[in-house]
Amino acid sequence: ASIAGEIVTALIELRAAAPAGRVEGAAALVGRIGRLRDELRGQVGEIPRTIALEAIADAAPAEIDRLAGTLGVALTTEVVRPEGVRVPAGLAGGVLDALGHILRDGVLHECARGGAIRIGFRREAEGFSITVGNRGNAASREAAPTMAARLGYDAAASRLSALGCVMAISDAPWGGTSVTVQVPLPH
Repeated sequence: ASIAGEIVTALIELRAAAPAGRVEGAAALVGRIGRLRDELRGQVGEIPRTIALEAIADAAPAEIDRLAGTLGVALTTEVVRPEGVRVPAGLAGGVLDALGHILRDGVLHECARGGAIRIGFRREAEGFSITVGNRGNAASREAAPTMAARLGYDAAASRLSALGCVMAISDAPWGGTSVTVQVPLPH
């Protein structure tokens, strides 16, 4: 039987056990979970606890290209990559998810008929910031919906807020939108 199957069996037994036997059952369950962790480490190596911010920066252009290809529009992308910043894995996952929403709204609404997207990552004293500037061409700007219609920005703000991050949306001087995310890093 697999260790995962053993854990499920132990949970069922623990649930059915009399209160006096639950301490022993819980101890056995913890042991089985430890063996599962060790087995996984043997298969995939050590599970990373931090992610290089460069990996997030490197993923952004591919997502923009995918979205632009779906729409059949030409976009130019510029990414200012961070150097040497490591982010806790859980925080990195949430930031990457929110960045995906921001990029989708930027491509689908701001640049739906072509334009440019610039993504800048910058190390800050207490963490880092990401700024996404969308500059659609004239046809895109005329077709762009109001800020209230941009549900992706709302979804991103909600996810980021839950992570302790702050997101600000502003009009850019060139007629596009600028989204800045401040991400605190634990000490």
